[in-house]
Amino acid sequence: MALIVNTAEYCHSTTEQLESKIKEKVDPFFADNIDFNDPKEAFLNLLTEAMKSLVSGMLGACAAPFNTMTKLPWSMMESVGDQSKYVTEIYQILLTKTSVVRSTILADKYFKTFSNKLVEYVFFSFFLLCCCCPSPLTCSLY
Repeated sequence: MALIVNTAEYCHSTTEQLESKIKEKVDPFFADNIDFNDPKEAFLNLLTEAMKSLVSGMLGACAAPFNTMTKLPWSMMESVGDQSKYVTEIYQILLTKTSVVRSTILADKYFKTFSNKLVEYVFFSFFLLCCCCPSPLTCSLY
């Protein structure tokens, strides 16, 4: 998916350049009729969908530790420790997979967008699990 992000971004940029060059070369009367907005929009849509798939894949990879978290007997816990096993697993998954994405996505702005969305969805997933927890006070401590 990260390679699709790169390719879609390149194609979008190249399409803009091509549109501009063609407008320069043709008679000014026809230049206003040259419009590459549809292909440019298609490449941006492809880029957006690839980003969504990257984030979705990351969340899917974290599904097992999140499921483990939901199955813990929260109402039976009297205290919390330093860091739970599921938190360590989620951290390792995100660290490993994010490193691969970072080394693959060429444009910093798209990696930043990916990172922002990933944080948003991981936080939201964690928040939902905590809200559905039988003992919200204990859950909020994790």
